[in-house]
Parts: sequence; C-alpha cells; structure tokens
Amino acid sequence: MAPEMRRIASDADGKKADIYSFSKTLWIALTGESKGFDGQYVPNGILGLNKYHRGLYLTSLDELIVLSTDNEPGLRPSMDYFYEELEKWLRLNEDFEERNVTEWFELQKIIFPIGVPESTVWTNLDSIVAVINELSKAHSLNHMFFPDGGGHTITGASIAYEDGFIALHVGEKVAELLRPKKLTYESFGVDPSWDYFRLEAEPVKPTGIENAVSYDGIVEALTEIEPGEYVPYGAWDHGEYNGEELPDFARPVSRYLKASFVFFCTTSIYNRLRGKYDAYNAGHNKVTEDEFREFIRSGAEHVAKLSKV
Repeated sequence: MAPEMRRIASDADGKKADIYSFSKTLWIALTGESKGFDGQYVPNGILGLNKYHRGLYLTSLDELIVLSTDNEPGLRPSMDYFYEELEKWLRLNEDFEERNVTEWFELQKIIFPIGVPESTVWTNLDSIVAVINELSKAHSLNHMFFPDGGGHTITGASIAYEDGFIALHVGEKVAELLRPKKLTYESFGVDPSWDYFRLEAEPVKPTGIENAVSYDGIVEALTEIEPGEYVPYGAWDHGEYNGEELPDFARPVSRYLKASFVFFCTTSIYNRLRGKYDAYNAGHNKVTEDEFREFIRSGAEHVAKLSKV
C-alpha cells in the first residue's frame, strides 16, 4: 500500500497509489519472495533484482521501479509511461544486439558520469584495472581482441604478481599478463558501438625460459607456478614440475612482450570486418594508435551518414 493511502486515503491520488502498489507487486513477484518490502526500491540493496536475475539486463527496470516506489506521489510516473517502459525493457532482453549497445553506452556513462569525452587516457595501474573490471561486469558485454589474433570475452583484471604487470582474465585460471603503458578510450559521437578501449603494453624482456617465446616474438607461453615465478608451459599440461605435483595456485599464463589489445562491444561492426584491419588477424596491432583511430572514425562517420539517407 502506498504511504499516502495509509495516512489520509481520501486525499490521495488513487492512480499514483496504484502505480506504487503495482510496482511493489512486480518487485515482489520478480524476487519470488512471499512477503512485501517496506520503503523505496534500491537496485544495489539486499533485495535488488540483480541478486535474483543475474542474466537479465535490469538497468531500465531498476530505474522504473525506483521512480514508481517514490514516497512522493507526484514523482511517480503514469501507468501509460510504466507500461511503455516495461515493454521496452522486455524487448531489450529479447534483442541481444540492441541490449548490447545499450549496456555499452551505459558503461560509458558509469565511467564518465558528467559527460563522455572524445578521448581519454589512464596510465595508473589501479585505474586501468578498475576501468577494465567495469567493462567486464555485464555478461557478454565486451569482446577483447588479442595482439596476436583472435578474441575473447574478458571477465576481469587484477594487479599481477610480477612488478608493474596486470593480469587480464578470460577464464577461471587463464591469465594474460602485460606491463601496461596506457589505456585509451575513444568515442566518435555517433553510434556508441564504434567506441572502444585500447590497451597498450610496454615492451618487456623475455624470461629466458627455453622455447617459451612465440614465433612472432609477441608472447611467451608459461606456467606461473607460484606468484611471479614462471616455469615452462609444459608443466601445466603434465600437471607437475620437477617431479612434484603443481600447487593449487599454478595457472597457465601468456606473458606479452609487446602488444596492444582493443575492447569493443560484442555486437560492434568491427567484430565483422575483414581486410587490413581484420579484427581476428589483430589488425589493430599492426598499425599505429593514430592510424587505427582514424580507421574506426571513418567507418563510424560513414555508417552514420548512410543511416541519415
């Protein structure tokens, strides 16, 4: 029941009270809890919908229920508005491409709450890790392209054990290690799916472990047996090193000697390009930072012009 109906029901706006009751009922139904909740909805609270539905896109629904459970009746939406927003939310969850671009744009607003810049750079290790972790939060939001070809969804980042290095995580145990020079964000003011992050690595010397360096000299395949201690990759395949079983910490790692990674939203047109800048042939790593930016800019502006015709 809306709070004003508990106070003086005869003076209350029944339609606004119905919005409150309906949104509270929806909140209860979506959590599966049998008892009602007091107060305004809090998305990040212990009863937030993300605790119950981790696979869904929830931002717009969260905002709608927050608005609809406001204690001030005049701030609640109309039932028509509620219905329209609920329909939009349902459509977004059924249309992966639209949802993906929406989440990518929302990510940018989280990182840049005042306004999205055309370009910005982070050089501090903690800041780089924090930004990458933010873009890793939404399921299947991002696609990371490797400097030696191919791509993968990144699930997180952390400070690595080797001094000055970070670890990019693409699985429970697998880590991509590099010493970051900078993380750059580029936006072109059109379709946000063209906006991207580029991670540049400082050149580093190889560990000296025999046969670890790839043929192109970009990366070493190793096993990190203890924090910051590397041994040949074969130890991971065999589950032992020097006749002893690998410790629980052990993990396979790729230690990049020179590299650049790029992160786009999963449904970006760049993911489907073929040619000089082929995403899966690591085109971004074969040209300069400026050349890559201008290539993406030209594509974004060309598609924007076509959409206006």
